[in-house]
Amino acid sequence: MKILGSGKIIHGGSIEDFTIEGPVHDFRVAFEVDQKAGSTDKKIIFKGIDLTFNNQDLLIKSSSPIFAEHGHSEEVKNWLSKRLIDELHNIKAQALLGKEETIAKLPALSLAPAVGLYYAAFMAERVEFTDSYIEYEFSPISMKLMKPKSIHPEFIKPIETSFAPSESADEPSALQLIVDENLINVVIGMFLKVDTTYSVRELLALDPRLIVMRQLMTTTTIGMAIPQFKEEYGEGRPIDIVLTPSHEFMTEGLGSVNPTGVSVDANGNFQMLANVGAQIIVTPSEGQQEEARSLYVQF
Repeated sequence: MKILGSGKIIHGGSIEDFTIEGPVHDFRVAFEVDQKAGSTDKKIIFKGIDLTFNNQDLLIKSSSPIFAEHGHSEEVKNWLSKRLIDELHNIKAQALLGKEETIAKLPALSLAPAVGLYYAAFMAERVEFTDSYIEYEFSPISMKLMKPKSIHPEFIKPIETSFAPSESADEPSALQLIVDENLINVVIGMFLKVDTTYSVRELLALDPRLIVMRQLMTTTTIGMAIPQFKEEYGEGRPIDIVLTPSHEFMTEGLGSVNPTGVSVDANGNFQMLANVGAQIIVTPSEGQQEEARSLYVQF
């Protein structure tokens, strides 16, 4: 952030124009985050804004040859230092009173990150302020994307994460973002808890071009690979394959298994595990169905 401005001094009847430029060393927007125990709702209280700069860093230029002779540079610096701080405090007082006209007096682009941080706190599950950084922690619940009852602990694992230490060459405004696999797995887990099944026969019936494949789903066809089907149920009996992503179906058949989900190894590589359960249903006679086999597949 920089201070940029121009002005003029009338001295002894002469008008001496000048420009001023210099860096702002610190610009601070202060607010408090109040959160009641057991609640994700937050109350943010605006406390004020402030800035600091060194007079020695201000550069004053003038096209008037007598500007330097009159020694106005230090006078302008001292006046600006006091006047700017007074005006800033006045803006703060007006803002605390809720005066809308103060918005036009604020440096919009410089305040934009502060406004973003202000509103981000409403969606954060945890906010930590230090002298060197601000850390926000978000979850699908705090961002109102999911309800607490949709989160299933068996699909979440404890993860220790930390931001990379800042390097001397890094910009002071550097941003770091961590997205862990739990964000993906809680969404996947929501579907794994739903007892949904998909009938291959019904899926094939959606397209008339696949009617031949549907007709081939019999004990005779599958008996070419598994002869026991013809021995147990006879020739030409209809079969159906029912697929399910249900984690409960997998655990009932195999016991303890890792759920479908995404994980990240020590080298930062993503790994995907997918479980698919299936049942082969045979229709030995009209109106009667029987589960012939259960299949459990992990990819």
